[in-house]
Amino acid sequence: MKVTIATHVSEEATAIFNVRFKDEDDQPVIPNSIVWTLTNGLGSVINSRATESVTPATQINIVLQGDDLSISQGFSGDAEKRYVTIYGTYNSDYGSNLPYKHQFDFPIDNFVAIS
Repeated sequence: MKVTIATHVSEEATAIFNVRFKDEDDQPVIPNSIVWTLTNGLGSVINSRATESVTPATQINIVLQGDDLSISQGFSGDAEKRYVTIYGTYNSDYGSNLPYKHQFDFPIDNFVAIS
């Protein structure tokens, strides 16, 4: 299953990721289940965003904001990057409840503090 993402993120702002699900033939498909997790490069969950459930559809939006995108929420050298892992199951001509897993990463633009 393919997942299409477009990204650009600002520190502590809002980021909306439009995720589209397609089968092996590049046709839209509704997964049986969808969950996602937000982590840093070490795999540590950011802002308690683990196994977030989503209503299955051919296209979903993952909305991240505030502390999800806080640089202070990162860890050792990877503070300005996040990873979203999307996983679940889907049906196709090749079988039922086939597992899928996709991960994308994005940098967070670190703003200089204004005093």
